[in-house]
Amino acid sequence: MTNPKIPITVGIAVVVAFAVFFILTNTESTESDVTNSSSEKIESIDNSTESVSVTKSDKSNTAVSTPKEPEFYKIVGKDIPPGYSFGNYHINNMDVGVAVTQIRDPDEKVSIRFTNQHSGVLSNVTLNFISGVEREIKIGIQEDDGSGMPIGTWLNDDSFKINFTAPGSRVDTFVFDNEVNLEDGKVYHIVIEPYTTTDSSRGMSIVNFYSNIEGRPLNQEDPDIYSSDPYFNSLFFDGTEWIVEDKWPIFLIQFSDGTKDGQPYTLNAPWTVRGKIAVGQTVIPSSDYLVSKFGFLIGKKGDPPEPLYYGVRDSENKILAAGKFVDPEQLGRGTNWVEVTLKEPIPFEAGQLYRIYVTSPIPREDNNYLFYGHEFSYDSELGYGGNRHKLTISHNEGESWSAWYDADAVFKITTVG
Repeated sequence: MTNPKIPITVGIAVVVAFAVFFILTNTESTESDVTNSSSEKIESIDNSTESVSVTKSDKSNTAVSTPKEPEFYKIVGKDIPPGYSFGNYHINNMDVGVAVTQIRDPDEKVSIRFTNQHSGVLSNVTLNFISGVEREIKIGIQEDDGSGMPIGTWLNDDSFKINFTAPGSRVDTFVFDNEVNLEDGKVYHIVIEPYTTTDSSRGMSIVNFYSNIEGRPLNQEDPDIYSSDPYFNSLFFDGTEWIVEDKWPIFLIQFSDGTKDGQPYTLNAPWTVRGKIAVGQTVIPSSDYLVSKFGFLIGKKGDPPEPLYYGVRDSENKILAAGKFVDPEQLGRGTNWVEVTLKEPIPFEAGQLYRIYVTSPIPREDNNYLFYGHEFSYDSELGYGGNRHKLTISHNEGESWSAWYDADAVFKITTVG
């Protein structure tokens, strides 16, 4: 079986000769609006699209799957106003992917700022951190000074001393020696800095981020939306002042009682859509919705000779809607945000499983479509909706489906109330 995942390597070159590599029915036609912001068919049914909008950009990458069962099916049952949107569409101008902050000099520092959501004893911290030179680094927790900046002293006088013994050394998880207590609702900083200001080993150390800034993807109270955190951000100290960078931190914190929090997405990746391969998102909503529109982040490889189509199925795999998603000439050479408005809204009931997806009859490997999603390097339970909502794939035109448990589609669903 051909792997539908596109392996793309992203290289980040650094000055000290150090490089970091990080290794988704066919009915009547629709009109579309296109805005450029950067660099076999399923059965036809009577639910065609009214409109299609497309926005374009650039990006790509890769991943692996580790299946798990969904953990919770919390019913929220909130009132839904007209035009309400939910999903995993929190992208910054579609320019998604890895971003880095570099610590070059002894007086430079990096902070991951977040609002804590659990009271307890902190067990460990996971970061995406690599050093390009031999040097000693200190990592620990600091409280916020009230203005959004680190207070300057370590919580409980505890910090990690990490000795990078060779260029390219990498450390992910740091375990505390002393008991560090965090309070629910307080703003904290994970601070990374050289061990001493007299460190003579000047050079590149890299803290990896994701180029988004929205909040954390898992919301325990309402799994359909992101967890709002206005303080969630990355900061850089240039030796004189702290500067807010507006990069999406990649981090995981775990407490002694097993509770976890953080932002686990580390890259944006494309899946191939062609022939019998269909790709989309499984959604188990926590409230009742009347869905009027949905969108995905789409690209193309070569020049597909036919349109991309969409489908919506329920838990029994019954087709609820199908139609043309986008024509190939509407897509630019980067990533394209594509939304379709359904002719008739579809009810999504809380606690029930639904699949929204795209498919293409084109069997060729050189001319097809790409479907984009976010992938994890760390804990997939902290992704959008936990394990409730997941990227889904079919290799037999939708007859059966498999969940891709360490990835979520970039998607958005809009309702009429």
